[in-house]
Order: sequence, then C-alpha cells, then structure tokens
Amino acid sequence: MYRLPLLFALAAVLQAQDIGDLFNKPPADVDRALRARITEFYQSEVKGDFRHAETLVAEDTKDYFYNGLKPKYLSFEIQKVKYNDDFTKANTVILIERILDFPGFPSQPVKVPVPSAWKLENGKWCWYVSEEARNASPFGPMKPGPPVPGGGPDGGKMPIPATAADFFSNVKPDKQSVEMKPGSVEHVTISNGTTGMVAFDVQSSSAGLRPWLDHSEVKPGEKAVLAITALENARSGTVNLRIKPYGPVIAIHVTVK
Repeated sequence: MYRLPLLFALAAVLQAQDIGDLFNKPPADVDRALRARITEFYQSEVKGDFRHAETLVAEDTKDYFYNGLKPKYLSFEIQKVKYNDDFTKANTVILIERILDFPGFPSQPVKVPVPSAWKLENGKWCWYVSEEARNASPFGPMKPGPPVPGGGPDGGKMPIPATAADFFSNVKPDKQSVEMKPGSVEHVTISNGTTGMVAFDVQSSSAGLRPWLDHSEVKPGEKAVLAITALENARSGTVNLRIKPYGPVIAIHVTVK
C-alpha cells in the first residue's frame, strides 16, 4: 500500500529536475534543423574542411573564425542544447574528442565538453561568438579607464585599453618566425605587457614540432619562454599560442631545412 505514494514521490522529484527543460522545449522542426547544422559544422571540423565549416558561421563571426585556432577534432557528440525564449538563439555543449599533447606524456585522445553558441541568420542556424565572449579577459570585459588627476602626455587618462584587441596586442613574441634543422631547439620569448594575468594553450600544426612553454600563465610585466623542438621527421609548420579563453592566436612560423 506504500508503493503508490513512493512512486508519486519519485515522479515528483524527476519532474522537478526536468522542469526547466520542459519550458525550454522547442518545436520539433526547429530542434531538428539546429541539430542538423551543428552536425554539419562539426563534421566539417573533423574532416578538416574549414572552407565548408565557414559557410555555417554567422557573418559577424567570420573574421574570428578565419583567425582562430583550428585544432584537429577526432569526433563529436551533441550533449546539451538550451534555447532562448523565442528559439532564435541556442547555447550548446559539444563533447569533442581530440589529441592533447603534454610534455613528458604520450599523446592520447581526450574527450572534453566545449560550449558553442548558435543563432538564426537569414532563416538558417549559424555558429557565432558574441562580442562579449570575444572581449573576455582573465579579469572581465575590457573597458576604457576613467580620467585620473594630473596631466600627462595621454591627456590624463589611465593607460587601459578600450577593447580586448588593444589589451591582447601587448602580449608579444620577440620573433614570429624561426628556421630550424631536424634535431634542433629554438626559443621564443613571450612578453606580457598587459595589466593582467594571461594564460596560453599551445599547439603545433606539425607532428614533428614539439612546443613547450615554461609558464602556461604569465603575470603582468613578466615573460615566458617557448621552446620548440624539431624532431627528425619534422616538417615546416606553425606553433600557435592561443590566449585563453577567447583571446587571439599568436602564430610562430617554423621553417625546417
């Protein structure tokens, strides 16, 4: 006689857990169209067909997509989709499988959850990155600083950049290209001239080039040294340092002779 109340109680708990999803449930054709576009976009990323992937990118994000780091994806899986109230935008979580390289550890595939945002543009779902996300910094969105007492060559304003692009332009390598021979090592010094901590994600476009950064996080006014080792099978390529989480990519071009 106690089983029925217990079942009702369990059902109430499950309903409470899913109540948000019930109110966010989209029309079937909308959800089907979005999932098809997500699948098309990430399947192009898996194939390395970035020209086709670009056709699924929103107009205001195309330059960001062109200049962004494009790691090799092995597989993907749509984990979660959450729509806005009128089903014209959606935030998704994609489980991405990719190879991660760490010094001293063998390369191996790892699955990591990656957020992505989508919006309707001319009636079709497109991948995009908002201006807020692009202007994110380790300590919040960058804004112009207020005037400070006293004069100065800058008219009395604090030397704080107005945009994230201005902020990250103060993160500089001492060289943007190196020439190497198989078996050699080259070093590039990265200077953090900003007012905040910056963190890096380092990747190589060539399997024979092994980059290693002595500091993955660099404090204001400090430097990090990037060591690039060319293995015997090394080919010319690019070592990319992406400033996390949404910063630009610093490309170091490597020529192997």
